[in-house]
Amino acid sequence: MKPKPPSGLSRGAKKLWTSLAAELEPLDASGALMLDLLCQTWDRREASRAVIEKEGPVTEDRFGQKKISPHAVVERDASLQILRCYHALGFDLAPENGV
Repeated sequence: MKPKPPSGLSRGAKKLWTSLAAELEPLDASGALMLDLLCQTWDRREASRAVIEKEGPVTEDRFGQKKISPHAVVERDASLQILRCYHALGFDLAPENGV
C-alpha cells in the first residue's frame, strides 16, 4: 500500500510529499517523519512568503525603528530546515550513474 501525505498539508505540500515519497520508495518510518517535517516546513515558509509579499520584509517596532519582519525570520529559518531535511533524505547526493 502506498503511503499518503498527512492531513493538514496544503495542496502544494501534498503534491511535493507525494512526488518525494515516490523517489524514496520504500519509505520507512524515519523517512516518512522527515518528509512530513519537510512538507510542514514548506507550508510554513510559503505562508511567511505570502505575508512578506503583502507587508514587505521590514517592519517598524513600537519606537518607529525599522527591523526585519518576524515573517522574514520564519522564512529564513524554514528554508534552512527544508535544506536540512533534503540532506537528511539524501536528495543532495549525486546519482550513482553520475548524471
